[in-house]
Amino acid sequence: MNAHRTAAVLLRRCRAALAIGGVFLAGLATAAPRVWRTGWYPQPPLQFLDLRGEVEIVTGLDVQVMRAVARQAGRQLRLEEVPWDEQQEQLRNGQCDVAFGATWTAEREKYARFSAPYRREENALYFRVGDLRRYKFKDPAGFLALVRADRLRLGVVKGTAYLLPEVEAFVRDPANARHVLASDTDAGNLQALANGEVDAALAERLAAATITTQLGFDTTLAEHPVPFGGMDVRAMFSRASTTEADVAAFNRGLQAVQVSGEFDRILRGYLLPPLLEIAVGGRWFFWLDLVGTAAFALSGVILAQRGRYNLIGAFVLAALPAVGGGLLRDLVTGRRPVGVLRSPVPLLLVAGLVVAGYVFFKLTNRGAAGAERRHGKMAGAFDALCGFFDTVGLAAFVVTGVRVAVDTNCEPLWLWGPLLAILTGAGGGILRDIVRADAHNRTLKRGFYAEVALVWGLVFSLFLEWEVRGIGLDQVRRGTLVVLAGAFLTRLLIQWRDWPNPFQFGHPLAQPERRLADLANRARALVAGFPAWFEEQSGAAWPWAPVEIEKLHTAAGRELAALRAGARELAAEPVPAELTVSTAALQRGIDRLVAMEKTLYDIVCEPTFVAESAQRLQETIHAGVVTLAQAAVESGRATSAAVAPGRAHRTALETVRARLAAAGADGAAGERARMPQLAAKFERLAQLLVEFGADEVFAPPRAAAAVALASRPRAPRWPAQAAAENSIAGADAPPE
Repeated sequence: MNAHRTAAVLLRRCRAALAIGGVFLAGLATAAPRVWRTGWYPQPPLQFLDLRGEVEIVTGLDVQVMRAVARQAGRQLRLEEVPWDEQQEQLRNGQCDVAFGATWTAEREKYARFSAPYRREENALYFRVGDLRRYKFKDPAGFLALVRADRLRLGVVKGTAYLLPEVEAFVRDPANARHVLASDTDAGNLQALANGEVDAALAERLAAATITTQLGFDTTLAEHPVPFGGMDVRAMFSRASTTEADVAAFNRGLQAVQVSGEFDRILRGYLLPPLLEIAVGGRWFFWLDLVGTAAFALSGVILAQRGRYNLIGAFVLAALPAVGGGLLRDLVTGRRPVGVLRSPVPLLLVAGLVVAGYVFFKLTNRGAAGAERRHGKMAGAFDALCGFFDTVGLAAFVVTGVRVAVDTNCEPLWLWGPLLAILTGAGGGILRDIVRADAHNRTLKRGFYAEVALVWGLVFSLFLEWEVRGIGLDQVRRGTLVVLAGAFLTRLLIQWRDWPNPFQFGHPLAQPERRLADLANRARALVAGFPAWFEEQSGAAWPWAPVEIEKLHTAAGRELAALRAGARELAAEPVPAELTVSTAALQRGIDRLVAMEKTLYDIVCEPTFVAESAQRLQETIHAGVVTLAQAAVESGRATSAAVAPGRAHRTALETVRARLAAAGADGAAGERARMPQLAAKFERLAQLLVEFGADEVFAPPRAAAAVALASRPRAPRWPAQAAAENSIAGADAPPE
């Protein structure tokens, strides 16, 4: 009895367990993701086979979007390669559940449901390059009339719905069958055009541009500028095998993918690379890139000539700025193959320029006496030309750096785009200066160069990121041109205005060039104060009282000691190479200034003469000091050309000599002995003033000369000075 009861309990429990298991399995079956059957056909970059290692996988913009949406919708995606026209037939009979990359038409609405749009596409009309100007029309209707009139053949893709009603009606009309040749894919359609089987081909614009580039048709086939329609792209769901719930699940999944940012990442990975390749993959950008490469290489050749490098050394210095930045960039991003191995043209160009530079310098160095003069005459024009081409190259390399960041899928683009632009544009120059052991690496210290690549690389990267959902081929082309022009003009403006880099560490006044300019300005200010040693007395210039002279002499001595100390400190520092000559010239100028101040002190301390003719000589010397000191400071090199060999200096000296000769006839014996000594001191001071004014270091800055002179305290202009200037250039001066 107990055994029977126990068996009954066990039987009931087994039945309950089976029931629970059935419910659980049924729940699992219900929760299992449903499979969406779909097809694909080759249409890069939207859908294509990609070789990953030794495995081919189906990928592309549309494929990856569909996979991401299906995952969010809780579905699985089963892909099978099927031509587009066969996919439409399978959607009708339910053998295919969904087709992607489709546009809405009333005919398709009968057998399919449409999802929300996820991108936009355009149609384009392609011709052979030789026929592009032969067929002239202004709109699609004009083209269709041309097809009928000239009996042209138009290539299309089977099952494609063309976006303009008149074009769609023309393609579907059986009466036009002799004018239409249908292919399975866009690649086959464009191949038929290249082979001459059709006269024109209609294709999806992005796919057509990508295919022509990949197949090498970009030089033989060209897109006609007349637009042939655009429309939103959606997914089609078969009415025979899917329900509204599938469409709703797709739309929810699409929205989730867009909100999460995955949609934008897919677009950046599959849409931007072909767009950039098409935008900058033409011949024009290739030549632009070569111009920049040549400019960078020439800079290395010039440095090799100045440093007396051999041919191998010259090749290294030329190749590093030309291709070193791209090599460094590709090593950082893991790009394969690296850019320098993709084409031998850049390295051959560098080698050719090195050999040409060697031959050029050998020929121009013949005749050592005139070699330096010839090089000096050519240096200015050559530097300007190289600077222009270098600017062109920098602009091209900025675009190339951002393009590589997109190709290698560097995220975030706003960070890696500018960094790779800097590496491409300035990385090679940095490597070259490291190889040269140049402590004054201009790119890293004083130059305003890499910052241009940073700013415009950031602008380009942000543009590509922000506009990725609505971007098209025209927008990328316009954006590329804006960045090229912006980087070029920015760098050109910096060169023209000679702007210093505002982002250097340390106080701006501590920079060597600023300190050099400050010392030179202080030296000029000291010379500008020489007229203040004289006062007006009865219309003539005479030294101040001895007490005032001693004050001026003491103050000048302190300033000269400070100038000498500043010049010594500057010379002891590792100043840039271009400032070494200027620093040495500053020291020579300060030595001249010390001699000038001592000579001036001797002149003003000379006792006043008694004889009238001797007084006139002394007055002329005083006025000449005032005039030449003012000229040496205010005009710089411009005055030195007129003063040193010219009328003012010669006239002043000849006038003093004539006055000396006249005074020697009636002066007292003691005064006759002192007058030649005073005249000799004046000639010494005049020569030092002319040499000081002729030195480029002490010339006023081009743009700020007037401001600097106006802001510096200046000695008053006495009537005696004007009278002396008139007398120096007057009738009593000896003829030239």
